[in-house]
Amino acid sequence: MADFLHVDRDIAESSLPPPLQELMTERNTLLQTGHRHFASRRMMSPVLDLEALKTYLPIIEKRAEDYVNRTWHSPGPLKNGDVKE
Repeated sequence: MADFLHVDRDIAESSLPPPLQELMTERNTLLQTGHRHFASRRMMSPVLDLEALKTYLPIIEKRAEDYVNRTWHSPGPLKNGDVKE
């Protein structure tokens, strides 16, 4: 298992462009294993569990609605391929 994780980490790091490789340090949760991974998950899980995510939904919906309304009513050109009909 340890050999697989070592190879997998090498593939993950080498497949990324240089700016993202800089983010792929031993602190990156996606590349952590063992005790360090468990400790990171335990620290982050309160803000990423289902109940926490449910509390974020109204904020996400409001910001998405605000963005769409600003974009729709914008007098200037649209960005990112937005289409007005």
